Amino acid sequence: MQHEKAPQIELFYVDPMSVHNLAGYDFELLTNIDKNIKVSFYANEKVNISVPNVTIKKIYRYSQKKGLFKIISYVKSQIMLLQEVRRRKPAIVHFQWLKLPLVDYWIIMYIKKYSKVIYTSHDAFTHHVESEHKEMFIKILKIVDQVIVHTRTSKRDLTDFVVGEKIEIIRHGLLRLEKYCNNVCDSNKLKEDLNIESEIVFSALGSMEYYKGTDLLLEAWHSSEALRESKKVKLIIAGKNKMGLKRKNIRADNIIFIDRFIPDEEFIALIRLSDLILLPYRQISQSGLLLSAISEGKKVLVSTAGELAESFKYGDVGWILQQTSSEELKDLLEKLLERLQDVTAPVTEAIWRQIKADYDWAAIGEQTSRLYLRTALAPVKDLRTADE
Repeated sequence: MQHEKAPQIELFYVDPMSVHNLAGYDFELLTNIDKNIKVSFYANEKVNISVPNVTIKKIYRYSQKKGLFKIISYVKSQIMLLQEVRRRKPAIVHFQWLKLPLVDYWIIMYIKKYSKVIYTSHDAFTHHVESEHKEMFIKILKIVDQVIVHTRTSKRDLTDFVVGEKIEIIRHGLLRLEKYCNNVCDSNKLKEDLNIESEIVFSALGSMEYYKGTDLLLEAWHSSEALRESKKVKLIIAGKNKMGLKRKNIRADNIIFIDRFIPDEEFIALIRLSDLILLPYRQISQSGLLLSAISEGKKVLVSTAGELAESFKYGDVGWILQQTSSEELKDLLEKLLERLQDVTAPVTEAIWRQIKADYDWAAIGEQTSRLYLRTALAPVKDLRTADE
């Protein structure tokens, strides 16, 4: 993509967490940014990507010690960024993630003396940001020049705090999961390790949290004799347990409960061995698990939270849970148990192509580039009157 007549602008693209799949997002987006935009990528020291025409500076190095040591190491990195901003005065500084809202608020206030600031609110802070941090995130949203969100739901959430004109909806593209495999995403080996033979596999993957309805899923499964006793299906619940769920309370032999952080390679292998991905979420703005399922062409069971069901507009790619309750979920799962051939029946490639076209990185890069140019050329606003 090249716009010959567009003025060249300098961009600092900042991601303190640019590792694993987050680095994958950075790579896909930066690869598709207009070549007329001069990009410096301020990244985590563990970043393992290279992007044509992008200068990568690995300034985020975190102490291996916990507590205050980690905080100090992050603050040092932010000070390095400040020095670069003051020296080079880029048109825009674009933050992907922020780790310490109280510190980052003042960092951004200082940066705005020299540059416009864009912040991507990946999760819209509505479902898992600690309440003591929410107030500071709101203050950050008010002082930045532009906020990027990925869904209409996220924009509606944020318009309670900032003017809607400042919020741009730009989709999160699909990640190429095979890039994180390094030839070790072996779903067959994992099936053997988990003692899965010919059973149909339902799975709920990623951190176990209230907003994801992990407890509803367990309640639904435990309350159904048909599901508990079935020899035809297995349910995998795998991820970091943030709900205090106890393994000893799992009362079904066909549930595989993996209570720990899941590395990328294992996460991908789990998706690949699954026949149906379960997302009975109570609340959500953007689901990385759903995007991963789409990327791998996996059927899904989704609630009506956020925009989880939007992919169904092109065709039947699974099932929609109309009411988010354990009873409704139990009824739907029992119906699927009676018709497992529907679970394993493939979705036509034409439907997957239409869905994936909505997450095209070239279009995402072009929209982001237009936003950069528009923001760089916009008049400077007085922070004292912003969003009042």
